Order: sequence, then C-alpha cells, then structure tokens
Amino acid sequence: MMNIERMSDVEQRPVKWLWERLAISRGGLTLIGGEPGAGKTQLMLYLAACASQGVAMHGDKHQADPFGVLYFNTEESASVLRDALARNGADLEQVFYAAQQSLSVCKEALPDIDHLRVIVFDPLLLHDVDRGDRKAFVSTVERLQLFAREQSIAMLASVHLSKSNNPSMHDFQLPPAVVASAATVLTVGRNDNGASSESVVRVRRARDTDAKLPALRFEIRNGCVVFKG
Repeated sequence: MMNIERMSDVEQRPVKWLWERLAISRGGLTLIGGEPGAGKTQLMLYLAACASQGVAMHGDKHQADPFGVLYFNTEESASVLRDALARNGADLEQVFYAAQQSLSVCKEALPDIDHLRVIVFDPLLLHDVDRGDRKAFVSTVERLQLFAREQSIAMLASVHLSKSNNPSMHDFQLPPAVVASAATVLTVGRNDNGASSESVVRVRRARDTDAKLPALRFEIRNGCVVFKG
C-alpha cells in the first residue's frame, strides 16, 4: 500500500526565527544580494554579534540564548574580522572563523561548537556560476538549505551583484531555481540622500511568512550598524 498521509494528521512545525523582522529563520538559507559596498557584510556582522550575545535584533521583541556562530570569510583575515565583530559588540568566545568554506566543514563543526545555530558565508563563492555551471550551483544551494533545515540552523550567504547590471536592486540576478531553493531572499542597496548615505535592506522573497515586511534603513557609524526608524 502506498505511504499516504492525511494532511490533518501532519504535525505543523512552528518557525524558529533568528530575525523575524527580516524573515530570517533558523532552519533556512537566507541569500543577501547587493553590489559591493552596499552594507551586506556590516549587516551580517550585526547579525553575528547579536546572535553571539543572545540579544534581540532590531524590530524584534524576543531574546534568545546566546548561539554559536561559524563565520566563513574569504576576503578578510581572521584578525580584521575579529576587530569588526568586537566593534559590533560580539561575544568573541561564541564566534568561530573559517576561510575555506564547504558543507563538510559545517558538518564537522556541529559537535565542536556549542549551540551552533548561525552559519555565515561572506560571500558565498560563485565559481560554478562563473564557469557557466549553474546546475552545480543550484545543487549547492539546495544542499545548504537542506542542511539548515535538518539542523535548525540559520544559514546566511551574501552574494555580490553588479550595480551596472542591476542599478535599482529590484531584481535578484541569480537563476530562478537558486532563488526558489532559499528560504528567504534579501537585497541591500545604497540610498544616497545628500547629507548622509544610508543603506536599505528589503525582503524580496520569504517562504516562511506571508507578512508584508517594509524595508529597513541603516547607516554605518564607526564600523557599526545603526538603524533608522
């Protein structure tokens, strides 16, 4: 007999939010796109710092226990990243650095990092796309999403987008299959308004909520994220 389930008998799984205001869930992959210099890294440093302290993030009311954070960064040294995290108030005992990004490293880190609940790829390497092998990249994104869901981990990955190809940041320049595989898609862009230059983060797609989430504006002051409004 076929394995058939009545939908009313299927247990509903509540969403575990890392940052509900931006639909970033524990158990999902969030892609953060934007041109270089838009503020993607600063936003993820803020996320990592809050998660390491168990501090409620901007716009959220609830606090969580401090989480372990695994931070992959291929563009900065460990010492530079340490200083940036310290400026954002991170508990450095809770944050771990790796330069060589891979899913196998994530799996190996699970038993070694207490309460590992946040993994950051800054940026997610796009070698497969550069070589024209988009199917391989889609497969990578799908594996990351599956791992995040199985382990109840918030996985965040920044992706560089070309400003010349996407000046208004209204479209996410990745294959539709990649975007569809992620739980949430955010874009970060600059909003120059004369006296000050601020960044804007928008929720472009969110699988786990139907709520209409307005954009968030923020500035970078002394290397720290400062939200406006």
